[in-house]
Amino acid sequence: VLVATSAALLVVVALWHKTTASDRVTSALAAQDDAITVACLGASITWGLCSSDPHTRSWPAVLQGLLDDKYGDGTFRVLNYGSCGRVMTLGHFWSYENSTEWTLALESGADIVAIDLGGDDADVTVAWDEDKFRYSYRRMISQLRALPSEPEILPFSELPFHHIRQDNNEFVGSLADITEIRNHELPKIVAEIAADESRSPLDRE
Repeated sequence: VLVATSAALLVVVALWHKTTASDRVTSALAAQDDAITVACLGASITWGLCSSDPHTRSWPAVLQGLLDDKYGDGTFRVLNYGSCGRVMTLGHFWSYENSTEWTLALESGADIVAIDLGGDDADVTVAWDEDKFRYSYRRMISQLRALPSEPEILPFSELPFHHIRQDNNEFVGSLADITEIRNHELPKIVAEIAADESRSPLDRE
């Protein structure tokens, strides 16, 4: 899954190069000391939870290796701003915008920002509010778009939720609610927001 996610983003990055004619990109590709910065925003999956080594096997770390192999060391700099348990929805204690990682991401001067948030908003400990989620997502895109670096913004479609103990997709109670939101509602919502904001969602299913 991590390699598939990174490979998909690698393809997007390659297409971005071909369709972006800015002097900033041309200069960054020509100068090894002026790397194109990719900021990866997300929760536990982005951080690398349950990977063999978050520092080397999180999907941002794998992406760094793939980009180095394809474009050469130093052309890209991938920054992991994953923060476990964070949600997109504003007003919640675990809102991503309350995290240090969000502050660092805003200060990173990123040329590309990948948004991998939303899965934890479907958790039973979070009161799901679609309108607030949509507002929060659009607000984040607006803040990123206003940055001096004018980054390309890549929303992610969330990975599907599966039962940990018995992966038969038969859920009861709260698990059914999580599954419905994460597997069916969130991908549609993110796709709609991306379309409205003239962005292409990265589908990882």
